[in-house]
Amino acid sequence: MNESKTARSFGCFEANGIFAGFCRHSFVLAFADMIRTGEQSKYILALLHHFMSACQEDRGRRGLPDEPIGSLGVGYDIACGMVDKIARSPLSRLAKGEKLQMLIGLLHGYAHNRLCQLSFLMLYIYGAGIEDLEVCERYFSQSNALAPVTRYMGRFCRHQAIACYAYHRDNFETYHNLSKFIYSNYKQALAILHRAKDTVTIMPPDFRV
Repeated sequence: MNESKTARSFGCFEANGIFAGFCRHSFVLAFADMIRTGEQSKYILALLHHFMSACQEDRGRRGLPDEPIGSLGVGYDIACGMVDKIARSPLSRLAKGEKLQMLIGLLHGYAHNRLCQLSFLMLYIYGAGIEDLEVCERYFSQSNALAPVTRYMGRFCRHQAIACYAYHRDNFETYHNLSKFIYSNYKQALAILHRAKDTVTIMPPDFRV
């Protein structure tokens, strides 16, 4: 995974992979080719610009207030390192307007230091929900079968194959499982609330909030 070694290994390919964004229900929001690079900050910045601009346009089109009701939570493996970059980039005004809150998924978050976890791990962010923000990992583990098929395709056919896979996955798997997903989260939330009462009861007084 050393960047200098992978750059030489995959330098013969124009597109070295895809950068993807998903909603909390696992529907595809956007795909972008990673051109002659590994995963870099420019891809998440481009995705944020694409999505936040679409949110603003949608509110204007529907006659809603300019300011969103809640915050926009976005999970990323190294979200802690993106906050300063976003603040220094042309996206800063757009991010403030959309109340952007960068978060770290559970799979990667526990490898970060304690201060980072308290600031970005959604476990400690009020209102962040109970998702693990690891949709990309699950999606890519299932879509890896596309790699041998698309590796030697031209750009158009490769994009077409990925788009067809995403369309089928969204409409015939993710959408069909949406009710089960919401119901399971509801049951899990009720169980957490039920256990919270017992936890507060057995905790020492000094640790109670």
